[in-house]
Amino acid sequence: MGWMNPLIETGAISTLDTTFGAYEKFVLRSLLLSFISGKQKDGRMRATEEFLQWYGRYAAAVGIKIPQLDAASRNVCQGKSASQNPLVRIPRASIANNRSVAPVPSALQKRLDWVAQTLKLDARDACSLSAVCRLTQLEPFRSFSAAVSGHDEERDEVSVHLIGSLLGIRGSVLRKIFDNRGQLMQLGLIEDRGAADYAPSEMLLKLLRRRTTDPRVLQDSLIGEPVEPTLELSDFDHMGQAREDVIRILDGSLKQQAEGVGLLFYGPPGTGKTEFAALLAEACDARVVFAGEMDDDQREPHRADRLAHLSLLSAIGNRAGRVIVVVDEADDIFTGVDEDEFSNRTGSKVFVNRLVENCAVPTIWITNHPRRFGEAVLRRMLRAVEFTKPGKEVRKRIVDRHADVLGMALDVASRDCLAGLSASPAVIASGLRAASFGSGGGEMAISSALSIQKALGENEPPQPLRQAVPFAAALSSASVDLVALEQRVVEAGAGALSFLFTGLPGTGKTAFARHLADRLGMDVLQKRGSDLLGKYVGQTEENISRAFQEAAECGMFLIFDEADSLLFDRRHASRSWELSQVNEMLTWMEVHPLPFAATSNLLDQLDPAVQRRFLFKAQFGAMSPTQIEMAFQRHFGCAASLEALRLNMVTPGDFAVVARKATVLRVTDPAELAGMLAAEVAIKPGARKAIGFV
Repeated sequence: MGWMNPLIETGAISTLDTTFGAYEKFVLRSLLLSFISGKQKDGRMRATEEFLQWYGRYAAAVGIKIPQLDAASRNVCQGKSASQNPLVRIPRASIANNRSVAPVPSALQKRLDWVAQTLKLDARDACSLSAVCRLTQLEPFRSFSAAVSGHDEERDEVSVHLIGSLLGIRGSVLRKIFDNRGQLMQLGLIEDRGAADYAPSEMLLKLLRRRTTDPRVLQDSLIGEPVEPTLELSDFDHMGQAREDVIRILDGSLKQQAEGVGLLFYGPPGTGKTEFAALLAEACDARVVFAGEMDDDQREPHRADRLAHLSLLSAIGNRAGRVIVVVDEADDIFTGVDEDEFSNRTGSKVFVNRLVENCAVPTIWITNHPRRFGEAVLRRMLRAVEFTKPGKEVRKRIVDRHADVLGMALDVASRDCLAGLSASPAVIASGLRAASFGSGGGEMAISSALSIQKALGENEPPQPLRQAVPFAAALSSASVDLVALEQRVVEAGAGALSFLFTGLPGTGKTAFARHLADRLGMDVLQKRGSDLLGKYVGQTEENISRAFQEAAECGMFLIFDEADSLLFDRRHASRSWELSQVNEMLTWMEVHPLPFAATSNLLDQLDPAVQRRFLFKAQFGAMSPTQIEMAFQRHFGCAASLEALRLNMVTPGDFAVVARKATVLRVTDPAELAGMLAAEVAIKPGARKAIGFV
């Protein structure tokens, strides 16, 4: 029987890198004695051949000596037994003589004790967890489990019935320990393999494999590694008060060690929700932990893994210090739990609601689709923050930072064009990264970013094309002094200002509105009538409301281009929805806290009540001869011909078109340029027709 001793005594290791020393021998001996006692009936036990063979191999190494079992084991090993499963009479004294006082706990036991104490497991749960780990992971224990259950020794799972018999736990108590609602399952310490078989979870094994008993190291292992952000808090200046509210709520809840503090971050992909959550670590002087991220083996976590990790973090609570938990892509946890149809539910409604209400650490839930959470969950959140794409100034900083990290030298035009794209930081970063790999510079970065936007369904022309007609006050003719108006607006600041600009196409209405936004340091949110008009009843009103809300939340200058389709005279309306969309505009105009402008080519078609609602109104007209002369000097570097000065209905937009055309055709003659301007004017509605030949 002594042939096995050297293997064990020299420290045979297991999947937990645990030496089979004095304490592990003590535990195995205790389980063996418990098994023998449980199998006895009238002082005798039916010993299987597998058990007796195992006993013969391991008894001496474990430090147990029961003469009756020694004899039965020898008979079986030597083929002298009359029965393969003999009845063996074992006096109680033989069992009692083999019991001993527990030695100093092994490193494995210290780690298990830490888990039990930290997670507040009761004694039965702790003993059951210890048995599951040893009987599935330590070689001598695994062979013992196989011998007494008749299963393959290679199994890494154990029957709940064996656990119960070894620990003396029966009936409802045993079922409660291994129930899906029990602590061991809810905390993700064990996993159900089916057919009443259980195994320790990968998360627990990862902890137990740590070659340390330092509580701080074990706690760090259980909590997980922090995520390093790549952005800065200033990159979220566009969030305004929402950013400050989140920081104050989290800081206050951490100080008060409050429970049930849930915050919702939602918005389109790539808007920085995860990055902002990671930045809260420094802002709140806390540790930000992402629940249920990939493990060391890069295994994708399941819903149960993520819930288990979150439950663990909640169980640790404030004992871990100032910790903020982040549940990224939280849709898979909540999807279906608030459905009325039972067949559509993917989880327990009560369990998820209590998880949000009772979590002992502040938790941030991140999603692209908040409605999938269900109303019951959303009502339990303390604060919901919508993330939108950052403004141009923020995008400029993002472009500069990523270009600097990648060692790219961007020209001013490329930098401005990239920052001008209404893209998320992730798209801009991807475009720059692609250009760094392809050594393509700013042009490749822009092209790459635009290709991603197109794939996302966010088509837009490059920024320089959108601003083809820059504003010049000296070239614009208006019913008010535009320079004086601009100065007064800048002095007043970005408050509740409203502007109505009407007049011919190309006279500079939208360009002036954009110029005002630039002077106020605001990004522009521009919406055309066609962007907002919907084919379903109520859709236009919803789009109008969303435009005002987006502008207010992002601190943007809102421009309604071609607004006559939204603000037409209600006296001519024949349908109820025509009235409701004008009323929706009026309602929001009254309460909008930031500057906005509406432009229209059709002043006479606007509702009179709407016109009165605008604080500032300006009518833009055609250029005067003096302005035509100035435009010739600016665009073409020559004096205007007499024919050009006689033209009516010329606008700055006409000059912009002719200037681009002249560049392509290489036209420099003032007379030819005047003819090109005359052609642009001639196609306008209401233009005077010339008599004879031109």
